[in-house]
Amino acid sequence: MNESAPILILGAGINGTAVARELALNNIPSCIVDEHDIAFGATSKSSRLIHGGLRYLEYADFKLVRESLQERNRLAKNAPQFIRPLRLHIPVASRFDGFMNAFSRFVNLSRVPGFKPLTRWMESNPDRGLYVIRTGLKLYDTFAANDQFPAHEVHRVGSAEAPPVDPQQYKWVCSYYDGQMWAVERFVLAMLEDTRQILAKQNHPFHVYSHHRVELKEGEARVLDHHGNCVHHWRPPMIINATGAWGDATLKSLNIPSDQLFLGTKGSHFFTRNRHLKSAIGKDALYAEASDGRPVFVLPVGDSIMVGTTDLPIEGSPEKALATAKELDYLLELTKELFPHIELTPAEIDFFYCGVRPLPYVPANSPSEISRGHAIHHQQVSLAGQGDVTLLTLIGGKLTTCRALAEDVANTVGQELNIQITQNSRDRLYPGAEEYPYSPSSLQELQERWATDFGLEIEEIKMLWELFGTRVRKVLETCLAEGETLTERIPDTLFPKAVVKWILQHEWVPHLEGLVNRRLMMLYDSPLKRESLVALANVMVEAKLLPSEKVDGEVESLVQTLSQMYGKQVF
Repeated sequence: MNESAPILILGAGINGTAVARELALNNIPSCIVDEHDIAFGATSKSSRLIHGGLRYLEYADFKLVRESLQERNRLAKNAPQFIRPLRLHIPVASRFDGFMNAFSRFVNLSRVPGFKPLTRWMESNPDRGLYVIRTGLKLYDTFAANDQFPAHEVHRVGSAEAPPVDPQQYKWVCSYYDGQMWAVERFVLAMLEDTRQILAKQNHPFHVYSHHRVELKEGEARVLDHHGNCVHHWRPPMIINATGAWGDATLKSLNIPSDQLFLGTKGSHFFTRNRHLKSAIGKDALYAEASDGRPVFVLPVGDSIMVGTTDLPIEGSPEKALATAKELDYLLELTKELFPHIELTPAEIDFFYCGVRPLPYVPANSPSEISRGHAIHHQQVSLAGQGDVTLLTLIGGKLTTCRALAEDVANTVGQELNIQITQNSRDRLYPGAEEYPYSPSSLQELQERWATDFGLEIEEIKMLWELFGTRVRKVLETCLAEGETLTERIPDTLFPKAVVKWILQHEWVPHLEGLVNRRLMMLYDSPLKRESLVALANVMVEAKLLPSEKVDGEVESLVQTLSQMYGKQVF
């Protein structure tokens, strides 16, 4: 076996990229292939929370909560450019409700013969009272133990510290802190950049093939483009299936027999700029629970408010998952129940999205009860006379714990290939976190100084900071060193054209849609102008990534995708 041959990683989401980074730290190269774009799936369609999983305490999943909180704290330290502490308020209607429900879930009473009818009756009233929630939050505070995330508090509805939820329905709010990551897609790109830098120092190439597929043929893995042409082939020492909700379909496409491993559920969110709702929650968030037991979040995301999520079974391929009118109406009604004095209509939805969670295939009473922990499935795959290789399929997991999953995978790879694993990323900064100014005043001072240094508006620096963190200085210096000017902007945006060109050169951009939605994060811009999209397409032409005669078609294809998959209008 060629020990320098890269491991094949299928999937360029949070798990696949985190695994590539962890392996690179141990001098193990990899090659990533994804049939879609980087961060295309659930990675870019989540609730964007970095959290310990408060509700998992009710299922006595202490291991997952402890691990999640440890990883949350690590991310706050190692990726401050992407994470911010977020105060969440839980509205509470009574003092005593929920004790029996909590006890039932804690001891898994539904699995005790004869008790299922009783647990179903209790689940018909899923409300949790003040004492149950405070008990959970005290335990959560004990596990959390971090100065960036203060301990919980309780406030009366109507007080200055409480959001203006319906006082006829709720008496208190319990407030606690977790984390929020708005630019998850940029976090994934930072992990890829770190992997590239690490492997470059070890003289290993690093290839990321988006919009490509893999076939196993004649003892090799072959990477095929959309025309079916082979662009890369080798015999990998191991294969890692990190395609998330596509996991079963990936195995089938490679003709690898396997039992069903995944039970995907769809989660939909919508985004609105309703000014009354924005005023009601300010910089905080609301965490409530629907009558079906599903958590509901009302969160500030940039200049928008995000409301989610649903948890429904899905049929068909995950890339076709859509937020239906029924789901959006459900989320609108939940928002109105919390804030009956705020009028919120479907017309005020700026856009929506729907992701598919890669949950494990296990029997459960409801999707919300399925563990959000992770597992690694092992199997041997024959490579046509070239011997067997181990294939690992990554099941479950979530944004918060992607690094911990990657560490587990690296240890498994080491055991399988007899390679000593000596490094981990627990204390490693993500690109853009170097020399980070942690106080708000020092951050503002640095951003103002850099705006002056590069002749940019402070708003431009702040916008670029959200994409790059402290890397923004190196990006801008590179642009100037290559003879670019920073004063020419993409129309109706704050993006210097030179920075867009840098992104096209360094961030594996496959199409205009990937540039707009997952590199520049323009899905969150309102209004989104066609003129901006045309200008970006023309920059791709200059970079020789798009033929000039295909500009109109590429723009129109993106406009249709935004409308059909996201409900986003282009003006």
